[in-house]
Amino acid sequence: MTLPTKFQGTPSAGTSPNLRTHVDGSVGFATYIGGLVDLIKPLFGSTETFDDAEVWYQPTPDSDPIWIFTTSLGVAGTNTAEAVVASESVMTFRTSNGGLFRLYLMETCRPVNASLSPSQMSSAETALANALTGTASSIYGRDDGKPVVVLSLKTKFNDVLRRKLLTG
Repeated sequence: MTLPTKFQGTPSAGTSPNLRTHVDGSVGFATYIGGLVDLIKPLFGSTETFDDAEVWYQPTPDSDPIWIFTTSLGVAGTNTAEAVVASESVMTFRTSNGGLFRLYLMETCRPVNASLSPSQMSSAETALANALTGTASSIYGRDDGKPVVVLSLKTKFNDVLRRKLLTG
């Protein structure tokens, strides 16, 4: 999963960076990602684990990405249902600049072909959406806007994962 964030200051390789929050505060990367994984883990089966998270820095769109930091997570999913193999769940948000931000989650426990409004999402999905739109969030859209409202959650089979599964 790739999550677009902004740094508080310029990051340096080997040092855990601080991420800018929606209210121009800051939070340590390991703290933020740990909290985010705690919100995501109920969407994944107990046989799935989040092993680690990395931070990369790309100063300009044409720059080569630069590795900054890796933190170990070792967190297992907590959902009792089975993961839906080769599936994707896409949570779509409107940003403060009018664009869209999409959060892609692969092989969650949510059945495919769902198209849910915010009021139909599970409590875990709602908690995740609320965290991404909240003032403590460090996630931004491609248009530099903050996610401000969740629009929908849709699931389907992911073509790349499905092809990989079928071709072995």
